[in-house]
Amino acid sequence: MKECEKILKKLGITMEFEFVPYSKSRNKDSGYPCLNWLVDVFRNGKKIMPKIDYSAGCALCPSYRPFHALDRDTLMTMECEDGRSRGENFGEMIVPESYHVMDSILLDASSFEMTFDEWAEDFGFDSDSRSAEKIYRGCIATAAIVRKEFSRDEIKELIDVFGR
Repeated sequence: MKECEKILKKLGITMEFEFVPYSKSRNKDSGYPCLNWLVDVFRNGKKIMPKIDYSAGCALCPSYRPFHALDRDTLMTMECEDGRSRGENFGEMIVPESYHVMDSILLDASSFEMTFDEWAEDFGFDSDSRSAEKIYRGCIATAAIVRKEFSRDEIKELIDVFGR
């Protein structure tokens, strides 16, 4: 991941994270606690994208890796609700790695080359679903921002480094 971190630094990409409790997240009805953030993406100090809704599964919770005898599921649920580590670095806010968020952005942006039906099939959505179409349109909007904010060479370099 060093290469991913290097290219973000080279391109002046930084991010700010606002934790969203699981109970208030877009995923609250899924039945699977997860970590959620709203993310601002900056390039050379200038905000380049509207807030991104970013989620990570509970396997990224610090308490997922058992370190003591307490109930791991309870600890992960607590972490997903308040964003504070109950594992390593106890009490600190949990923040995703910027390169994970950028990878997600690039995955969304790759939708630009697909029709809605191709996208739905690739990502396991029902092509007859209005909610799936809304997600697809969000991915296309992300792609438009990426194409506006980065040159062709920069996009190629990002894709090469992130393997998209």
